[in-house]
This record gives sequence, structure tokens and C-alpha cells, in this order.
Amino acid sequence: MPKLSKTEKIILELISSDPFISQAKIAAKLKLARSTIAVQITQLIDKGQLIGRGYILPKSQKITCIGGIAFNRKYLLSTSPLLGTSNPAKSTRSYGGVIRNIAENMARMDIDVCLISIIGNDESGKELRTQMHNLGVDTSQILISNDSPTAEYIAVFDDKNELVMGIASMDILDQISPKCIENSWQSIRSSDWVVLDCNLPKETIKKILELKKNANFMLAIDTVSVSKAKRLPDDLSQIDILFTNKAEAISFLNLNKNSKTHKLNKITTQLRNKGAKGVVLTDGANGHIVNIGSEVFTSPAISKNVKNVSGAGDAFVAGFISKIHSGASVREASNIGAALSALTVESQMDVRQDLSNKVLDEYLSKEEIIKEN
Repeated sequence: MPKLSKTEKIILELISSDPFISQAKIAAKLKLARSTIAVQITQLIDKGQLIGRGYILPKSQKITCIGGIAFNRKYLLSTSPLLGTSNPAKSTRSYGGVIRNIAENMARMDIDVCLISIIGNDESGKELRTQMHNLGVDTSQILISNDSPTAEYIAVFDDKNELVMGIASMDILDQISPKCIENSWQSIRSSDWVVLDCNLPKETIKKILELKKNANFMLAIDTVSVSKAKRLPDDLSQIDILFTNKAEAISFLNLNKNSKTHKLNKITTQLRNKGAKGVVLTDGANGHIVNIGSEVFTSPAISKNVKNVSGAGDAFVAGFISKIHSGASVREASNIGAALSALTVESQMDVRQDLSNKVLDEYLSKEEIIKEN
């Protein structure tokens, strides 16, 4: 949070009680020149305490999600794959991208969400944006590129449902530049929480962390993959919660990936030593460990009927941040994240389409997931 002078604090209190108060009236109350008040108000705007002219107080309830969105296509072969010829297959299509999945989960839980990403000027992009808009997500900050197609992921599975090949066309995401972040900064800085994924270019992640030093929001980052985890800077001090898994953390820390001696608690400690204020480290079916502030505990995975593991991590992040955002404890957030992850893997989709707060509450009432450690 940026530091405010005594005068700035008083001015902010006056505006909070009367958003339409004039600069002249503030000046009279504080016995200062009107020009001095104008300078102070400009500084409050620069620090994100006021949004633009008219003394609009920043909204501190929304969550802004920044990262990659993509159109997914999956093909299930009817027979064993044969190279160099046509293979009969059944196809499915869905909406994807780590940050998009997180944003959709949040929207289905009635969270006020703004999504910042980029799409191509094509039908896939228009469909992605329309779907999110129809869920109530603020899509006004989604960029449109005339140079590149919308990001796309294609997966081919054999007749035994094993992945044969995955093709990721994601070059468009490199266009989410530091300049794009600057252009959307007034919207970003008025957020309560900002969640970003490491699909963003390294320099863009660095820019967000630099700008956060003079902003009020809390920041969470999802490392996404082993290779993209390396896009994080060495200094993690601007990150309030880092979501990662064991393999991604090992990659970022440059540990020996073949070693079997890496303990989850030691990995989270190393990440905290790099400055992260909190770490949530997932380990698939083994559950997760939370190391935030003074709280350190482990929790098991709770799903009993796994149908599709894709999207589980995204659901976990969405559930965890949504609960923390509402003022819940770290342990409650952990439980919600685990429950939403379980609900997701028990469906065929990367984001459970019948998800709602009611569905989540009913699931929680049936599952004994609160375990004191």
C-alpha cells in the first residue's frame, strides 16, 4: 500500500464522506491554498486512491485476471494412430487458457471479475469474449489483434485416451506487453485482488510487479507450467500468494529434478525466502501444502471420482482466492480450493458448467474436508 501523508489522509477522509466536495471547500477546511489541494488530489490519483476526475473512490471488490485465453480442440481417435494418413476421430471444442478458466470459475461463484487478455480478430476470439461477457465478466480490457489468430490448443488422443500429440499456438499472447498493462492500469489498480498467470511475457510480469509497489491490491500468480515458471523474477517480494506445483517450483528454484529428496515444506520455505509472502504448493493426488504468513499446513486431495484432471489447478486457485477475497481464513480458503478442484475433476469439462455457490455448498456439506493438522 502506498504511503499517504497526513494531509492526503485527511483529504481522502473528506472525499470519502462527501464525494462531491469541491477543492475550494477542502481548502477552506484545511486552511490551505486551493492550488495545494489540487496537487494533493493529483498525488492521490497517482497513488490509486482516487480514480480520475470527480473524486471517484476506487472499487475494492473486484478481482482482475490477467493472462492467456485460448480455444481448445480435442480429437479422440477411433483406432491406433497412423502417421502419414487420415485418422477417423471424434472431436470436441471448449474454451481454455489458465486465466480464463480461473475467471470463469470465479464468475460462476458470483465474483466481480475483470479479464485482461488478447484475442485475434476472428470467430474463435469473438466466441471466447462473448461467452465470458455472458457470464458477467468485464471483457472491456480484452485486446484484439489484427496480426495474429486467437490462441489455440489442439490435443490428439489415441483410442486408449492417451495423449498422442498436443499443439499449442500461443504466439499472440506475446503481444500482452508492458504497454498494454500501462494502458489498463487504472482498471487494474482499482482491484482488490489481481491474479495473473505465467503465460504472460516475462517483461510484462516484471512490469506488473514494479507497478504494484505503489498500488493497494493483493497479487496472486499461477506458474502454469515447468517452462513458464522460469518467467518469474528472482525477487518474489511483490507476490502475496504464489500458486505452483512441485515440478514447476523445482524448475524455478533450479533444483535437481531427478532428486527424490525434495520435501514440499522445504520447497515452500525456499520460495518464501525469495520474498513470496505466501505459497500454495500442489502435488496432484497427494494434496497441497499452504505456507502463508505464520500458517503452515498440509491438506489431502478429496476427490473420489476422477474423470478429467484438466482444469483442476485452475479451479483450486479460483476457489482459494475467491474465499480469501470474501474475508475468510487461509484454512477456509484452502478447503474451498480443494472442494472446487474436486468438483472439477469429477466433471468432463475443464470448468464445471453447473458450478454455483449452491452446488459448492452442497458438495461441502457432504464432504468432510476440514482437517486440523
